[in-house]
Amino acid sequence: MLRQLAYGFTIPLLWAMMADVADFSEWKNRRRATAIVFSGIVFALKAGLGFGGAIGGWLLSVVRVRAQRRADGAGACRAFD
Repeated sequence: MLRQLAYGFTIPLLWAMMADVADFSEWKNRRRATAIVFSGIVFALKAGLGFGGAIGGWLLSVVRVRAQRRADGAGACRAFD
């Protein structure tokens, strides 16, 4: 429970840090490019999530998970070859 409470604060901090990056970019370059900064960050986030999901699917295929098996009770341990 405490771990979940501590993790809950990190999500708004992520978006606040993205806004800080956009502000820093404006300060450093003396040009406002908020939309480009946010779109670049969100694209990288989505690409990373997609890449991570692909790795997860690849790992499941490597260990040969049988999708048709029911995963309840003692049969859950036999879902993997």
